[in-house]
Amino acid sequence: MRRSRILLSLLAAVVMVPLMLVATPANAEVDVYTTPGQHTVNGRQWRTACEPYSKTTRCRTEILATVVSQVKGRFVQTNGWVFNNLTYVASPRTLWTTNPLAANGVVGGNVAWTATDGRKWRTECDTATTGKNGCRSYSQARVIASYTTSSGGRGFRWDSQWVFNNMVRFTSGPGGATVIYPTAPPMTSAPAFLKGRRHFTLGTLVTQTNAGSQARGIGRLSNIELDPGGQLGTFKERYWAYTFDMAVEKDYGQFRASIPNLPRGCLSSGNEAADRRLLNLSPLPSGACDVRTARSFLGQPTVRSGTYEAISGSGGNRLRLYWKNSSVTETYLDATPQNQAFSELRLSAHNHPDAVNAIGFMFGSTKPRGAGRSLAPEISKRPWQAPRSVNPVNVAQSQFPYNAGGGDQTLWTQSVGSPKLESARQAFQFGHYVTSGAGCIVTPTSVRGRVAYGWHSYMCPLASDGKMVWHHMVSSLVAEAHGLCPAFVPGASLPEHRKRCEAASPKTVNYSLPARPGGHVNEALQVIDDNNNLAGIVGLESSLYSHKSSSQSQLSLFAAISGDS
Repeated sequence: MRRSRILLSLLAAVVMVPLMLVATPANAEVDVYTTPGQHTVNGRQWRTACEPYSKTTRCRTEILATVVSQVKGRFVQTNGWVFNNLTYVASPRTLWTTNPLAANGVVGGNVAWTATDGRKWRTECDTATTGKNGCRSYSQARVIASYTTSSGGRGFRWDSQWVFNNMVRFTSGPGGATVIYPTAPPMTSAPAFLKGRRHFTLGTLVTQTNAGSQARGIGRLSNIELDPGGQLGTFKERYWAYTFDMAVEKDYGQFRASIPNLPRGCLSSGNEAADRRLLNLSPLPSGACDVRTARSFLGQPTVRSGTYEAISGSGGNRLRLYWKNSSVTETYLDATPQNQAFSELRLSAHNHPDAVNAIGFMFGSTKPRGAGRSLAPEISKRPWQAPRSVNPVNVAQSQFPYNAGGGDQTLWTQSVGSPKLESARQAFQFGHYVTSGAGCIVTPTSVRGRVAYGWHSYMCPLASDGKMVWHHMVSSLVAEAHGLCPAFVPGASLPEHRKRCEAASPKTVNYSLPARPGGHVNEALQVIDDNNNLAGIVGLESSLYSHKSSSQSQLSLFAAISGDS
C-alpha cells in the first residue's frame, strides 16, 4: 500500500478528546472494529462505518463518551460520539512491506517516524497488546488530560501524549488467506412486518450440479428463534439436514428407524421377521404398525446461530439470515396476507455455492414449538392448500424455474437424481385419512386395498420440536414383502410378477409396512399460529436409497397450510 495515501487519512492534532483515550477491547461475538453499524458492547455504545480502501477495507469506529473541549478559555464536558480508532481489515502482510503503519510487514516489527506535518508516530506489531497478526499505531498529540488538583479536586490541562490511532490486521492460515464472513448490520428495533413473531419454522431444498452420475443437493428443516435472550438482530437455528449422499442402497434399512410411539392394530409375517434380521433391525413389537423416518430426525438437531436484518423497499419486506462463520446468506420475502395469524415468507435469494435450483419457506408465530400435534382433528377440517406465496391462484408460476403450485392445491417439488426441481402432483389432504391411534392417521382400507395403485400411508406426530413423520408405500410392495403374493422367480416375467402382487393388494389392508422395501419416508415440522393452532406443515422427503442419478432416490420438499388459517 502507498504510504502517502494512508498517512493523509490520519487525524490532525487532537483538540477535543474523550476522558477515556484508549478503547476497551470488545469481548463479544460482534467485532465493533470491523462490523458496520451501531453496537452495545461491554456496556458502551459504539458505531462503525467501513469503506473499500486500496486492496483492503478501512473502518472508522467511534464511541459514545464524555468529551472535554476548550471553549473561550474554559474546559467544558459534553456527551457525544468521538473518534476511537481506524481499523484496516485483515489483508496479507505482503501488501504492507513499504508502510510503517504495519512496521513494513515485518513480523514483530517496531518502527517510529516523523510525518510531514511534524507529528511523531510509532507502530508495534505482534505484541501482547496487538495480538498475533496485528499492529497498532500511536501518534504523539496535544490532548486535554485530567489531573488531581492540590485540593483533591479534578482539573483539566493540555498535555502531550501518545494516542492510539489505528490498527492493521493481517490474514493468517493456509496461503495467508482468512475469510471475512458477512454479518448483518445492527438493529435498533424488531421488524414491524413480523408483528412480534419470533418463532419460525423453515424448510428449504437446494440442488447442485451433478458430480458425474451422482446427484447433489441438500434439504434442511429447522426451527429458528429470533432475538433469543433479548439479543436483538440475532437468531438461533435448530436444524436437520439431508443430502443425496447420506444413504446408499446397501444401508438404507439402517438409515431409517421406527418412531418411538407406534400406532397399533397391524399384522406382521414370518417373511417380515426374517427380513428385519437380515437388515439388523430389532423385531417389530406384536401388533405394531411400523412407521419409520430418517434416523437422525429422531435425535437432537444441530444448533447454530447468526444475525439477521430486515429489508424494506420496492421489492417488499424481506428478512436476510447471516450464519456465524459462514459466507452463505438466505433472503426471505414476506408474503403474509392481512390479518393472518402467522407469517409466511418465501425464499427469494441466496448464495449457496454451486446451486442450480432452490425453494424454501419460513412460517412464523408468537408461539414456540412444542410436542407435535395430533393429526386426527385435521381429518374433519377444511382442505389444506399450497402456501399462498406460491399458490397458482395467487402467484404467476412464470417467476419460478419450476411449477411451484400443485394442481391439487398442495405444494410438492422434488429432485429425482438431477438438479431439476419438478412439480409432483401428490395429494396432501387430511380428509383422505382415518385415525389409527397415537395421534396418527392412515389411508382407509379402501385405499390400502385398492388393486390399482393402492397405498399404505401414515402420518404421525413426534414428542418434540413440532416434529411429525409421513411414511408411505405402494400396496403391491407390502404384499410382496409379507409373502401375500407368489415370490418372484429369477428368469420369470417381472411385469407379470408385479401384476400378481397388485392383485394381492386387498390382502394387505391390516398388515404393517415392511422394512425391506423401505417405502417413502418424510420428515416434517408443524407450523403453529399465534392462537396456538396447527396452521401449516413444511417437510422433506428423504427417500435416499441411492445417490445415483439413475436411481429413484428422491429429495423433495412439500408444504401446505390449513384451510382454516
